[in-house]
Amino acid sequence: MRRMKGTLSARPLIPRCEPSNQGSLPTPFEEDNEPDIIEEELLLQQIDNIRAYIFDAKLNGRTDEVELLSENLRDLQRTLQEQRSKTQ
Repeated sequence: MRRMKGTLSARPLIPRCEPSNQGSLPTPFEEDNEPDIIEEELLLQQIDNIRAYIFDAKLNGRTDEVELLSENLRDLQRTLQEQRSKTQ
């Protein structure tokens, strides 16, 4: 496949499946008994993004959007605090 400079390949990203000790391959359908933990760095990036969106919405007078984004920001901040308390 020919690629132009600066473009992404159309090839899909497929995760590697490594065999487990039991001889079976993991599947995306298996239940994970561990609680979901979102990486702190990803949460911080999302918080920064939402803050930027709020700033933009305020500048452009989109008060409904500011309200929704502010709720999302509070949810992300709450999730971050919960994550930090779980890992301490």
